[in-house]
Amino acid sequence: MAAGATCELSISFEPTVAGALSGSLVLTDNNLNAAAPGYATQSILLSGTAVQVTPTINWATPTPVTYGTPLSGAQLNATSSVAGTFTYSPAAGTVLGAGPQTLTATFTPTNTTNYTTATASVTLTVNQAMPTIAWAGAPRRSRMERP
Repeated sequence: MAAGATCELSISFEPTVAGALSGSLVLTDNNLNAAAPGYATQSILLSGTAVQVTPTINWATPTPVTYGTPLSGAQLNATSSVAGTFTYSPAAGTVLGAGPQTLTATFTPTNTTNYTTATASVTLTVNQAMPTIAWAGAPRRSRMERP
């Protein structure tokens, strides 16, 4: 660089833990165009606060079910790339009424220092069931059977 010129360096920092952090960035330069071995190092102090990350939840819209089908892993199958556990509302085993129903997943990460709890929702379509008709009375005679 020419004498008196400036340059900007872009620095990207991705902390691995949440909370207050500090460190330093060490640059080696040619000490204002000095000939070798006149190279110098400069230390720049860095500090800041890293915040918790909200994990991403992946949850595809479930295939429609027929009324009377209890919720199971076929519908309650959200995933995350972060280790943790899911709780669902409504819970597994629940039989929902016909129509569009909202399912909600709450994800609690194992690492609660660096990650926050996250939620996601999908809509499940519950189709009406075909009613079954049973006759409990005495058998009926058809017109052909009359004396």
